[in-house]
Amino acid sequence: MGPAADRFIGRQVQSHVHKPPLELTQPDLRKLIAWIRAAVSFLTEDEEVIEEYIAKLQKLSGGKPPISLD
Repeated sequence: MGPAADRFIGRQVQSHVHKPPLELTQPDLRKLIAWIRAAVSFLTEDEEVIEEYIAKLQKLSGGKPPISLD
């Protein structure tokens, strides 16, 4: 995502988790990852890029899959 990544992630945390980034828990990360997947899907149709990015984020959440946004 390059230099815009920090702002992008900050907006996702603020908009969807409603906590300061330093207070995020593993369950918060799972929710955040689901929202990030949705947002990145609007930016690119390259599923390989999306899955690579999500896989890196899942390592931060202890390897657990993102929650469903349904």
